[in-house]
Amino acid sequence: MTSEAPFFLAKVECPVCKTINEFETIKVGAYTENGRDTDFCPSDITWRNPKFHGYNPLLYFTATCENCFYTREFTKSYKDWKNDSYFKTYRQKSIKDKHLSFLSESDSVIRAIGEKLDSGRYPHETALLKLSLAAIDETLNEKPSNLDLGRFYIRIGWLYRDMARGENPNQQSIQGHLITIENKIDALK
Repeated sequence: MTSEAPFFLAKVECPVCKTINEFETIKVGAYTENGRDTDFCPSDITWRNPKFHGYNPLLYFTATCENCFYTREFTKSYKDWKNDSYFKTYRQKSIKDKHLSFLSESDSVIRAIGEKLDSGRYPHETALLKLSLAAIDETLNEKPSNLDLGRFYIRIGWLYRDMARGENPNQQSIQGHLITIENKIDALK
């Protein structure tokens, strides 16, 4: 087993408010998916480093700006949005105007959801909220992608299923840390 952290930081400028954000990104090969349910949900995820056993990769599926809460699927195209002439020409202005208008409302659902994000204490809930924000931002597009919306909604369903099964990611994370400690104690003996 490796003790290496499965994440690296990626800096991305928000296309809405221009804030530079650092997002954790999962390294390739940091975990494996073993089997799938009928709706393609991974039925078992095994991290190379057991300390991260309780982490759900869906927490890192989207990226949310810390300033304006703009959320988008965290893909290569999002990381490189500045070089995407289609996005800059046809989508950015509309998304920016609508998102900021929606955010400025006194009862803004974007602000209400964004201010509740806390991946350290509530990883499953934060993943749910981030996917919800991504769905909201996708619907602000002139021509929303039904495929993207479907992917967001099915992943929300997966997270609800995990929570209904009673899976406690914080407890699993603690167990992963205990395994690491026990391995170090055995090595010292």
